[in-house]
Amino acid sequence: MSQTPSQTQTPESFLHVYTREELENRLRELNEKVRRVYELWSEALRLLNKVVREIRGEVCWTITEKLYRAVNEIRDAVKDAIEDMAFHKIVFEDIEKFDINPYDFLEFYEKPLGVVLLKENESAKPIVIYTDYSRVWYTEGERYE
Repeated sequence: MSQTPSQTQTPESFLHVYTREELENRLRELNEKVRRVYELWSEALRLLNKVVREIRGEVCWTITEKLYRAVNEIRDAVKDAIEDMAFHKIVFEDIEKFDINPYDFLEFYEKPLGVVLLKENESAKPIVIYTDYSRVWYTEGERYE
């Protein structure tokens, strides 16, 4: 029994194609979660840095070094969690299938997460989804804010 593709899939390739409204709704929902994680992380980092500054002169360097390592491990875990949230909310396509450079509009702290297909008229165009870990957005040749 064959299945018919949904309206948001192209029959020839079965790739997921988002309408602009659907993609922006998913990004809005995702950004609500990302914003909360980022706020918690920022507050934890602020407190950890305060502790490190206060104990630096009183305690040996080894403890300070361990705290910095712990902060970096937590930072990496937070970034991984934000990326996982994006991958659970949005269906990404293999970037290698498209002739686009995801690094065209990047600042040094931004990361391309992947490519989605956005329905435009009767066709679909590839859109790159980015994050700076405080939010997630896409571009279409010019920065989407």
